[in-house]
Amino acid sequence: MSKDNKLARGRGKKTFLYKQFAEIIRKEIEDGKYKPGERLPSMDDLSVRYNLNKITVRRSLQELADAGLLYSVPAQGTFVSEFSGSSKAVEQSESGIMNIGLISNVLIPGSTGPYHMSVLEGIRSEIGRHDANFILLPAPGSRERKEILKMIHGANLSGVIYMGPVPQLFLEQLIKDGPPSIVVDYHFHGLRADVVQADNREGGFVALNALIENGCKKLAVIAGDKEQSTTDERLDGVWSAAKAHNIPLESIRVEYSDYQINGGYEAMERLASDMPDGVFCMNDEMAFGASRLLKEKLGDNFIEKVSLVGFDDINWAALVNPALSTVSIDKEAMGRIIAKRLFERIEKPEIPRCVTLMPPSFISRETL
Repeated sequence: MSKDNKLARGRGKKTFLYKQFAEIIRKEIEDGKYKPGERLPSMDDLSVRYNLNKITVRRSLQELADAGLLYSVPAQGTFVSEFSGSSKAVEQSESGIMNIGLISNVLIPGSTGPYHMSVLEGIRSEIGRHDANFILLPAPGSRERKEILKMIHGANLSGVIYMGPVPQLFLEQLIKDGPPSIVVDYHFHGLRADVVQADNREGGFVALNALIENGCKKLAVIAGDKEQSTTDERLDGVWSAAKAHNIPLESIRVEYSDYQINGGYEAMERLASDMPDGVFCMNDEMAFGASRLLKEKLGDNFIEKVSLVGFDDINWAALVNPALSTVSIDKEAMGRIIAKRLFERIEKPEIPRCVTLMPPSFISRETL
């Protein structure tokens, strides 16, 4: 241990040991020893390295998490937040430069997909244009409301972007007790915040309509998580397209999954017992999994027997073989609009709340 990082022990010391250790870790983060997104050594390793008991280490890390410098992921460890220069951010906020925070269950190691990264790029671009600080504060589902509010206040945020599904009551409380905010890809009746999201109903309609107009008769849907409003909205669009073509709803098979590649593979495997000729996957990742299963069952030319449509038009969609036909959302434009709406809300809190739906378009490639 360096002299600078020496802990003062014993009677007469006014600073508690856990606060001394928290300050050491804070300084190491600010000095760049631990980078944003990097996992800290385990509590056992830190206990040995600094000759501390685990209770002291845990209390120190919790203090830093409350300040927004760290976050924990169950069974994975403790990570440095993307917002790593807390003192700098607070100083800049006090000088008039805004801190904009993003809190999300989908921006944690192992969960961030290309869709969210593209939206994030648009947000970053617009926030940079306003010369504001952009602070990522991942919030895994195990966090309590008071923990997230501590992160928000510790980071001195001027506005907050909530991305992805958050339990309704939980989100309402965060919006009520926190700074001006905007919600991304999640909406429910009575939500007292601005919302920006894909037009999921129209997107579901466009996807199934494309399959029907391509001559598919035996239709199936690989849906996402039953608990997510996005899934319900896209399914509503599917039913609207079926009704428009006088197709009985019960004739369309629906397999629920999890918006992940492996989930798409497993759902397609279940559908393959009575192979459909047209499949709509509610995101591109599940479509990649479905495509892999179809190659195994029917060979590389499966598109001669089964048409496949995804949703999101992530970068990989044009690069996979066969190239994926999909419903496209302009994700970077969506990100820019999210940031613009939030700045408007911060500057004019009295303006009416609004819901902005990003229009979908259909991109035809090799799978349709």
